[in-house]
Amino acid sequence: MHEGAGYADQSFDYWDGKARVIQTLNLFDGCEIEVMQRLSISEDRKKLSYVIELSSGGRTVNHTEEFPISK
Repeated sequence: MHEGAGYADQSFDYWDGKARVIQTLNLFDGCEIEVMQRLSISEDRKKLSYVIELSSGGRTVNHTEEFPISK
């Protein structure tokens, strides 16, 4: 409890092919939000891809960013 509001989180990770997936369930003051992060490297090894998916209350939003890999 923090200032009367309950909170907790639980997470786990796994591999989906060559992508690492991290899933977290957050509980805050009676509200739940699920966060899924997905990290992968492009086949040509020139980009790192980061995908985040947020789900709560029947709504899901996705955001993807790609970063160049410098060597």
